[in-house]
Amino acid sequence: AQLTLTHTSASKTRNAFVPYTDGKGKTLGRRVGTVCKIAAIPLSVIAIILSILTYNSYRSFAQLIDQQIAGGYLRSHAGLYAAPRIIEKGARVSKEQLAESLHRAGYARDKASNIWNGSFQVNESSIRILPRQGSEAHEWVDVNFDKQDRVGSLSANDFSGLPSYKLDPELLTEDATVKIGQQETLTYEDVPPVLVQAILSIEDRRFFEHNGVDVRGIGRAFLSWATSGSLKFRQGGSTITQQLVKNTYLTSEKTLKRKFNEAMIAMALEQRLSKQDIFALYCNEVYLGQRNGVGIRGVAQAARIFFGKELKDLSLAEAATIAGLIQSPARYAPDRHAEASRKRRDLVIAAMNRDGVVDTETAQRESAQPVSVATFEGNKSELAPYYIDTVNRSMDDVQQGDEPDGEPSLRVLTTIDPDLQTAAENALHHQLELLEKVAKGKATPQGAMVAMDVRTGQVLAMVGGRSYEESQLNRATDAKRQPGSVFKPFVYATAFEAGFSPLSTFTDAPQKFEYDHATYSPANYGKKYSMHEVMLREGLIRSLNVVTVDLAMRTGLSRIAATAERFGLPTPEAYPSMALGTSETTSLQ
Repeated sequence: AQLTLTHTSASKTRNAFVPYTDGKGKTLGRRVGTVCKIAAIPLSVIAIILSILTYNSYRSFAQLIDQQIAGGYLRSHAGLYAAPRIIEKGARVSKEQLAESLHRAGYARDKASNIWNGSFQVNESSIRILPRQGSEAHEWVDVNFDKQDRVGSLSANDFSGLPSYKLDPELLTEDATVKIGQQETLTYEDVPPVLVQAILSIEDRRFFEHNGVDVRGIGRAFLSWATSGSLKFRQGGSTITQQLVKNTYLTSEKTLKRKFNEAMIAMALEQRLSKQDIFALYCNEVYLGQRNGVGIRGVAQAARIFFGKELKDLSLAEAATIAGLIQSPARYAPDRHAEASRKRRDLVIAAMNRDGVVDTETAQRESAQPVSVATFEGNKSELAPYYIDTVNRSMDDVQQGDEPDGEPSLRVLTTIDPDLQTAAENALHHQLELLEKVAKGKATPQGAMVAMDVRTGQVLAMVGGRSYEESQLNRATDAKRQPGSVFKPFVYATAFEAGFSPLSTFTDAPQKFEYDHATYSPANYGKKYSMHEVMLREGLIRSLNVVTVDLAMRTGLSRIAATAERFGLPTPEAYPSMALGTSETTSLQ
């Protein structure tokens, strides 16, 4: 009986336990399912919201790029620009000089896509300029040259006797804190294959396969970071397109927002530009460090500044050196850190060997080459560095616009004339060299020069010293000197306003003038006098000192000082010598 009871009890217990377990499991399963369904609702909403935000971001960036391409991709870039060059009949410019100017202004040689400002074709005695499609009425403009290196005539497809033609402006610098040398526009065909392969192997080996964002590359970078044991990323996941976006649209600020914007713009850019154009833009705009105070932007400039060569003449080792600079221009600069540059160069060559671009024998031979750079004088490469500093200071209080990620951006069109600027720099350097020979090493002469348009007051050229590399003091704007006879027109202008006539006569002979219980005895240049009466117009033309001081005393020194102040000069001290420009001022003033 006990056994039966025990068995029955156990059986009941077992039978009672099983239904209890099944009910509990089903209840728990239903609860989990309900929780998952409830959780799926906000997650779905979040996913939908994120998708909408991503799409809207992509669309806004795509619209921005579309606007830039429609208005001229290069024209939309922030930076300081020179005044547009105007080509006129009779202008003294050779075919080679114009071709160089077109290169610097964003025109590509021969056929080019619509992202450039246009293209040009060099013929035997003319250059045909093909503006960017849709930018203006002319389909082409022919500039014909005579045998004296002058513009003989201009003609267009719709106008035979074109009087003049204006080019797009030349970029002085994208960053006013960095003085860059003169640039040129490269298309994909202008970049030698050895440099193309070097850049692709070390920076973005799947460039021609991805859509702007390389998921596999990001995965490799994350895996490298996860297994390195370091909190810092050692391998980047940015594609060439993303790097171009960062250089052109964004900053190097490391935030998730900037990285997201970078990916969106990169994908939008890939849908609108060809891979070849993206790579060419990258090669034109990538920053590659500095040398002797000159910022290096673009691979063509790097080839000239580091190796003294044109891009097409680079060796494999030199191309690998330039490609290696991209990751860290300061750390791998071949002129300052030869050993680090060599190791980085060899890493690029090894990557090219890995990708099958060069064979093992060639890789070993090129890696055995020493790192050598050409001599380089910075002040002969950079254009208008003192002027750029002046513009930068004047822009400090300007409210700048915003780029897609909120970064400041402004396109500033200056009045500087690149040809006149180059002529001014050469003229000043030539004169200072002559003065240095006269000084025979006892002194190092300095100088400054400002050229202005007398009708508008616009600054066309400015040189602030003999070498920006040696001294950044802009003597044209900050160094005060006695203006001398340049001040005399203010004396005559005040006198004419006071009623004197250009025909009024004054004695051109030695005189003493009394003022404030003192005497002043000016002398003409070379102590030469005509010893008779001369008209004021002659006194001004011949810059006669005694006549000018006599006129100033009769007109009133305080009146002349007020005139100078009215013209924007510092108020000079009211002494007789003031008439001869003894009160200090700057060249620009």
